[in-house]
Amino acid sequence: VVVIGDSFVEASQVTNQDAFHHRLMETYPLKTFYPIGVSGAPLSQYLAIAQFSETIFKPSQYIFVIILNDFDESWLRYKASGSFHYFNDDGDIVRRDYSPSLLKKIARESALVRYLVLDLKVGQLIKEWSNRPYQEITQMNSKEISSLRPKSDADTMSDTRIQYSLRSVDLFLVKLARIVGQKPILLVLDGDREELYRSRSASRDMLRVENQAFQY
Repeated sequence: VVVIGDSFVEASQVTNQDAFHHRLMETYPLKTFYPIGVSGAPLSQYLAIAQFSETIFKPSQYIFVIILNDFDESWLRYKASGSFHYFNDDGDIVRRDYSPSLLKKIARESALVRYLVLDLKVGQLIKEWSNRPYQEITQMNSKEISSLRPKSDADTMSDTRIQYSLRSVDLFLVKLARIVGQKPILLVLDGDREELYRSRSASRDMLRVENQAFQY
């Protein structure tokens, strides 16, 4: 079984034993799972990974983990980072090769930089530090969540961008069927996190009111 996705599958923030695909291995010991996760990868890149998997692994099943920004960022017009595949305006898949800057080329020759990045993982530490205000978001009420939550592309997405997002779904399903044929596919979609946070906050607020009423 090949598991394809972005940072959810990459799971660099948790140990290998805590990753969901490792738990699948423990639950289904007779199956072999190949997790292939690349942070920032969209639907178009998932197709490229599926094609690679068919050639190399020839799996019997596929699992795709899909999140909100996988749709519009599948298009070259909205994202063009190197090392990924994208849809052009004709719906064809094109590859954007990665070319490191001169600064990165120099940094790669530094033992100190390699130690900081690969061993101490300073990039991940900086990201975690910068995201610290949002880590306790589930402990806030809905108004606090709305004011604290950063505005995402979905909040200001244009009609054109929405249409391209919908088109990416059609292209993904059609091209995926050509790659994998009749093999079983499981699509795991990310939930509405804000609604989950709001529901939990509402539940806590109701519990607090009930406790106060009981005390009176």
